[in-house]
Amino acid sequence: VGILATGSELRKPGTELEPGEITEINTYTLDSAIRNSGGSPERLGIVPDDADRIEEALGLSSKYDLLLVTGGTSVGKKDIIPDVIAERGNLIFHGIAMRPGGPVGFGMVDGTPVFSLPGFPAATLIAFEMAVKPALLEMQGTSLESYHLEVRAELDRKINSNLGRLDIIRTKLSREDERYVAEPIRLTGSSILTTISRADGLIVVPENKEGFKRGDEVPVKILEGL
Repeated sequence: VGILATGSELRKPGTELEPGEITEINTYTLDSAIRNSGGSPERLGIVPDDADRIEEALGLSSKYDLLLVTGGTSVGKKDIIPDVIAERGNLIFHGIAMRPGGPVGFGMVDGTPVFSLPGFPAATLIAFEMAVKPALLEMQGTSLESYHLEVRAELDRKINSNLGRLDIIRTKLSREDERYVAEPIRLTGSSILTTISRADGLIVVPENKEGFKRGDEVPVKILEGL
């Protein structure tokens, strides 16, 4: 699995940052997530927000079974990844009704599946968990159902959600007597990586629900390897 980061503002870890620059971490966190999903990752570095440079980098896709590109997939002027995928190959979808991680896209370039993932660190990992991992497991002949551990837990406070969108809630689990208790950590905050490192699992609020009440028993998808 190739992993490519895009963004003219990105700098390698350890680099002294100038105003407007940020440390690139997504290729490192995705590297770990891929390894824990049975894949063999290769970090391909940083490409600036330039369509020609990005198209050139996408030309590497045929070397891999799967290519992940982070950043440049939202709706700003510099968010050009979906357009480049469409020009270079076939863009199958861009944007799903999910928070966080909604700007995820998917296409084929030179016969290789390519996922474009958000640039915000927490959103990137949630998009990986919800969209990329199922594909990666399928490519290895492993079903998502047999791979994932899920427990049922009682909510210690209510969760509000909007109809028509999947809301993915980062959640802390604790054990009380013979039951699990779920403490929602965060719904918003796509850039806050600590909300992933603190979480034990994810609660998925379906599109047809406006949330859950305190005391509801809900399924919690255990985060493995994030």
